[in-house]
Amino acid sequence: MCRYCGQEFHLRSFVEEFPDASKLHQRDLDELRTVPVSLILGSFSIIEQFGPDWTPKKFADRDRVDTIIQSIQRDGYNPKPRDIIHLVNVAGKYWVASNGYHRIIAAKFLNLPTIQATVSVLTARNSVLKKRLLSFEERL
Repeated sequence: MCRYCGQEFHLRSFVEEFPDASKLHQRDLDELRTVPVSLILGSFSIIEQFGPDWTPKKFADRDRVDTIIQSIQRDGYNPKPRDIIHLVNVAGKYWVASNGYHRIIAAKFLNLPTIQATVSVLTARNSVLKKRLLSFEERL
């Protein structure tokens, strides 16, 4: 069972691990960034279709990941503009904000060192939140 929500284990969720997430300030970076796949820890929001080890729980999701793996092996990692992954950066670690769970799983499976993504950075604007965020960052 997940220690945060009491449900079956699922991919790490930033909003579960840091309940004050909605109070943080988000700044979007303007260009695509190269992000180390090893620093992508989980999902920004709660997503239950993947296990804690990024394993898809449903056949349709496994099939989608397999298709992406085959495509990357055949053509390399070249996502179309509509397939760009959006990540949230907190203390140098990344969380999938939207669009890209299946591609991240494929990249992890293939041991790709980096991916291209749009990135938003979260920061705290008041001292109480800064202390909570610093404490959270130390646990990462």
